[in-house]
Amino acid sequence: PHSPKKQQKLIQNAAARFLTRSKKEQSIIPILKSSHWHPAKHRLDLKAMLLVYTSLHGSEPKYISDVLEEFRPTKSLRSEPIF
Repeated sequence: PHSPKKQQKLIQNAAARFLTRSKKEQSIIPILKSSHWHPAKHRLDLKAMLLVYTSLHGSEPKYISDVLEEFRPTKSLRSEPIF
């Protein structure tokens, strides 16, 4: 049994090969780059970040935003502007 990330990567690679009619012996990297597809790991990370962002801004169902909590640091961060 493959992990979900591994499974998605296998499906993405198979889809790219099918659409471009390339052989399994060819490297998948140039195929994915020419198709402008992100690697599976980045796609999963992007989907998770997008889900959190839209949940915090009221675009997702309430049950998702109910389990999220906005992080508020107790100390000021170095990246905060000083006014």
